[in-house]
Amino acid sequence: MKRNNKLSLALHTLGHMAAAPDQAFTSEAIAGHNATNPVVVRRVLGLLRVQGIVVSGKGHAGGWRLARPADSITVADVYTAIGAPLMTV
Repeated sequence: MKRNNKLSLALHTLGHMAAAPDQAFTSEAIAGHNATNPVVVRRVLGLLRVQGIVVSGKGHAGGWRLARPADSITVADVYTAIGAPLMTV
């Protein structure tokens, strides 16, 4: 997946999470909203989890949630989390 597609998926998903911060989102539901595969979602959100942007839970009540308030997450945080350099030379 191209970096811009990863960024698009990440930002779209984070927007939904910010709108419903108490709700856990499954990879399957996120994939359905983005017309992609749940594995792709897990890979991208896994990168965000490493940077402390989202958390995940397992089991019946599991899913993905924001790890911190949405207003403390910048596009630069997300861009860096997916492994893209902020500036190219």
